[in-house]
Amino acid sequence: MLVMMRFPTILAADALLPSRIQMAFTLAYHVIMVPLGVALPTYALLMNGIGIFKKDPVALRIARRWSVVMAVQFAVGAVTGTILSFEFGILWPRLMGRFGAALGLGFAIEGLAFFLEAIFIGIYLYGWTRLRPKTHFLLGLALPPAGVLGTFSVLAANSFMQTPGGITLSATGQLLSVDVLGALFPRSLGYEFWHFLIGSRRCWHRSSSWSAICPRAGSSTTSRPSSRLWRSPGKRDPITLSTSAA
Repeated sequence: MLVMMRFPTILAADALLPSRIQMAFTLAYHVIMVPLGVALPTYALLMNGIGIFKKDPVALRIARRWSVVMAVQFAVGAVTGTILSFEFGILWPRLMGRFGAALGLGFAIEGLAFFLEAIFIGIYLYGWTRLRPKTHFLLGLALPPAGVLGTFSVLAANSFMQTPGGITLSATGQLLSVDVLGALFPRSLGYEFWHFLIGSRRCWHRSSSWSAICPRAGSSTTSRPSSRLWRSPGKRDPITLSTSAA
């Protein structure tokens, strides 16, 4: 015997608030991954370079440990980013159907940057014991630019939604043509991108401070890396590098 189930009809107006809440919940987690995706590879490579050229085993140990954190951060960002990509199409189908030709430019570049970053993270992680130190370090230098490229593309899509540009609409509001450069570089992209860079720099400071004050497994409780990053007293926000052992 077949039982007919009746589902209530949900109007677009009724789904607006739940859609916003779901999108905001996912973005609240994913946005944390954005500055970390640039700060952690930069810091790990800095320690890696110091360890190689200064022959500092403590710096190499820090770089290897933070590379694992970097990989975990990338995996979490990949999960939340995949959820967001589905939410754009499921929760906002009319937006993507109408302006997808313009919004899709940034998301297409982000996809390329994502795969580029995934490839080099895998090489960097598995290359610690399989590649020569300098070759391993040079291959890792692709990670920060890939992270910046991916972030730029996502911010370009977000900036387009804040200050649309590079599109031509008909009298009925239909999208007629897309100027690629105008859609990728809206008016609000400048301050959004610099806001992101400042956030990445702050995450970098916090990571370096954590390494400077926390003892590491396998070393004595008084040992510290031969390269530290901290704030100098009396100044607002400089970076001081000390190459002498504590």
